[in-house]
Amino acid sequence: MTCFRDHENQAAVGRGVALGSGRDLDDAVLAATSNAIDGANHLSQILRLTFGCKKLPNLDTFTRTDGMAVLYEKRGNMWQMLGMTEVIMDNLDPEWVKCFDVPYKFEEQQLFKVVVYDIDDF
Repeated sequence: MTCFRDHENQAAVGRGVALGSGRDLDDAVLAATSNAIDGANHLSQILRLTFGCKKLPNLDTFTRTDGMAVLYEKRGNMWQMLGMTEVIMDNLDPEWVKCFDVPYKFEEQQLFKVVVYDIDDF
């Protein structure tokens, strides 16, 4: 969808802009806004979530905790798993590399939870 509007000073609007890249502030705003509207016409923005922990309890006998984080989102009455991180071995202060891109919906309440597990079976 493109915004068609005449401007009083066409030279000022189009100056210094490459051909085909959007000559108008209206076009840029429209393009940015259309990327933030999902199929149900709700405003949303993608958020990148990363996780880390400090001072996890040491649950292993001979080594340290092998931590893994799992991200859940509540949908209706159920918690749906969105994904899990890698396992970081023998570390009580893990910072996971895996990140999660989740849609943040401005007009509705969303509930997320993160559960950290000690993984012992490899």
